[in-house]
Amino acid sequence: LAALLGGSVLVQLAEMGGGLTGGGGGSEALLGGGFAVLGALLSAVPNVWYEKLLKTPGEDEWARNIQVTVWIFSWIAAS
Repeated sequence: LAALLGGSVLVQLAEMGGGLTGGGGGSEALLGGGFAVLGALLSAVPNVWYEKLLKTPGEDEWARNIQVTVWIFSWIAAS
């Protein structure tokens, strides 16, 4: 996550500096960087939840698989 965030920040800073077009474009670059960071954070949420679900003792494995499937389809539909 840190590498993704760092790479996104570096690319956005390079685009704000002028890039190939030589224009301003600072606000668009910041907006794009913000969406990249938001996407990285939102993609991490289901993985953390699934890891927590796997480490919780005493639940039926079939119930876990159904829950995970529902959450995956929910995240796909939301995106």
